[in-house]
Amino acid sequence: LRGAAVAAALSAAIFLGPVTAQPASADSYGALSDEQKFVAEAWRLLDGSYLERTFNGQDWFKVRQDAVKKKYKSMDDAKTAVDKIASSLGDK
Repeated sequence: LRGAAVAAALSAAIFLGPVTAQPASADSYGALSDEQKFVAEAWRLLDGSYLERTFNGQDWFKVRQDAVKKKYKSMDDAKTAVDKIASSLGDK
């Protein structure tokens, strides 16, 4: 079930791109690039749907902080970062 939730969250993030008109979404983050907003929104979707709250032993909020701080050259780079974040959860 966890795998399905993660897959659904990532599919929504990739399909929708930066999501608008949602409370506490990446659009409320101010001066971030579209790529950074995409990563922040994907992280938020994973956070809300991932049932294993230890996040595979990671400091999940540091993962977000590091990923959102990064400067991405393209949306493809941001999508690669989201894939890496999701893979780090070790969900099968």
